Amino acid sequence: MPMKWYPYFMKSRNKWFPKSVLYSRAITTEQLCKDIARTSTVSPGDVLAVLRCLSDEMVKYMVNGNPVKLDNIGTFRLVASASGAGVDSEDKVTTDQFNRMMVRFLPEKVSTVGGIKSQSIPVLANAPIQWERTEPKQTKESPAPSDGGDTPAPSGGDTPDTPGGDTPGGDTPGGEPSGGGLDD
Repeated sequence: MPMKWYPYFMKSRNKWFPKSVLYSRAITTEQLCKDIARTSTVSPGDVLAVLRCLSDEMVKYMVNGNPVKLDNIGTFRLVASASGAGVDSEDKVTTDQFNRMMVRFLPEKVSTVGGIKSQSIPVLANAPIQWERTEPKQTKESPAPSDGGDTPAPSGGDTPDTPGGDTPGGDTPGGEPSGGGLDD
């Protein structure tokens, strides 16, 4: 299945860019387990058991400040951020100021995929990408390009300030941008 894209006008830059489109349906754990079982010697149930243990173990290490590196995939780590007014002196800083905790993912290495330099898993470097042009999905909240606004991102699309899918860290299923760069 080809990757979809559409032309995107960024009003703030007064330029057009290609923007990649993510599919709104995420691959489920069940589907992933079936696919792994089909290409290996283990059952879908065994794959699921390992994935559940992997998740538990990754959390155990990350909450203790350790990044978790999975060979040929990348590194996962917890990132805490604080916002608000801050405090006037160093001695008043507390962990109560943290208001957001997220897992950051840094892919294994930088490679060229389909002629585009990207951070990716090594196996993806040899995967040919076919592109198919599509039209952006319009929503009630986002203006159409003829209204003078930026072309809205379709479900699962990139954030308006990052044309062409160059948001480090990728997007989450369902269209919620993952936010920020690799390091906050």
